[in-house]
Amino acid sequence: MFARLLLLAWLLAPFAAAEPGGLWKDLPPGPYGVGFRFERSDDPTRNPDSSHAGTPLGLALWYPAALTESKAGFVTQLDYRLLEYSTPLDASAQQEYVDEQAAMMVAWRHIGIVPLTMEQARESFGASGHAIRDAAHAGGKFPVVVILGGQWYLSTTAEFLASHGYLVVACVRFQDVRSEIPSSDFRRFIESSERDAEWALAELWRDPAADMSRVTALGHGGGGLQALLLAMRDRQVTAVASIDAAIFSSRTNPGQLIFYDPRLMRVPYLNILTADTRRQSDQYDSFEKMKFSRRYEVVLEDGELRHHDLSNAGRAVSSSLAIRGEAQNRVLKTYADVQAMLLQFLEANRRQESGPFTQWLQSLGSGAEYTVAVRNGIEPAPTLYDVLTATQDWTPERLREAYGRDAEAEVFSEDGLLQILSEERLHDAHSALGVALFAMEIQPKSIQVFRLASAIAESAGISVTARELANRCVTMEIQNDDWRARAAHEDCRERALRLSK
Repeated sequence: MFARLLLLAWLLAPFAAAEPGGLWKDLPPGPYGVGFRFERSDDPTRNPDSSHAGTPLGLALWYPAALTESKAGFVTQLDYRLLEYSTPLDASAQQEYVDEQAAMMVAWRHIGIVPLTMEQARESFGASGHAIRDAAHAGGKFPVVVILGGQWYLSTTAEFLASHGYLVVACVRFQDVRSEIPSSDFRRFIESSERDAEWALAELWRDPAADMSRVTALGHGGGGLQALLLAMRDRQVTAVASIDAAIFSSRTNPGQLIFYDPRLMRVPYLNILTADTRRQSDQYDSFEKMKFSRRYEVVLEDGELRHHDLSNAGRAVSSSLAIRGEAQNRVLKTYADVQAMLLQFLEANRRQESGPFTQWLQSLGSGAEYTVAVRNGIEPAPTLYDVLTATQDWTPERLREAYGRDAEAEVFSEDGLLQILSEERLHDAHSALGVALFAMEIQPKSIQVFRLASAIAESAGISVTARELANRCVTMEIQNDDWRARAAHEDCRERALRLSK
């Protein structure tokens, strides 16, 4: 027992040099203290194999807490990282973990930023912010931020936002338990991560402090892609922010994911990028296609800024160890500015007022440090379901106006228009004829649309128009030997002959 205590004392000794709260250097605290709690639970909807029920998961939660004068007991970086284990590690296992991670940091020049000694790498694990485990809660309900990509990469950001009145949550996938998908396939990994986040949000519905009407998805790097995908598939997400995520590049290629579609992005989106990541974004047209989202792009122009300067991996060298070199002060300032951007973006979403944030961000981009671009979102066309369930409300004029801003919508496809015309025809042939004329305008080569338009005109008692449309249908070319087009072509031929007598 004595030997184990000596081992634990040796392990924690390097951490004593870390300044309490050092990871908050240059960050202005909000009006709240920061509490942190961690819960181990299971997602009962996913059974990884026939012998186990549920998938073990952890829920990390940062929350606004009552202010305290205490400068002790802050959660450290080691505390956050060890949450990845389903049960606490003993002293020997912790030493092995720290040594392994420290050696990795030294070998990788701390993720490509600066070289570290083993002593410095170990010391960084003792760095802390302002979070106190299980601190007393502040009263009230708070908007939610869900972090994707891991619980410690943005832990300082999570603490900062909690101090300003946000409930921040991250799901933890344990390293030492089974996985329901034993595969390294990128698409399956992403699917598991998305379901983890959805589980975390479902858990928050039971938290009386969570305002689930305001949910922002946030991620750094790969977590930024996951945040974007969560908003595309889960409509309870009301905003997205990503920090230096190489989403729009052939290296990531989000198009390989079955549920990725720029049209599905419908909420405000803050995209913060280093200049290097922006240069490598060779698929940035996907960002441009997110036309139903109000998008803010901020490019951090400092050429010395590195990807992990914006995560807690980088804070170890820029803030707690202060060994970032000549770029030290610029990195600290940029990091603080990025936190301010996130906070102002969240506040704009909470108040549903984009104007002041847009002006503030553009003023920030007036200098040489940052390049800012704002793209306004437009209203999407109605869904096909919405039109079919209220055809009387969707006049040709309204449909034409919607088509003008969103011509690629499903409702304006050949199949969509055929369904609308069929539904309209059942109720009022004269009204349906107006919609048919619009349908022929935007689908001028569709034999099926002209066939149905001819049939509607005949039902409305306008034989001359019905015959003219049938004749035009007959002269149209059948594409790709489409059997439906052939059937429509024959129907038009019969109608034209009948109405010519």
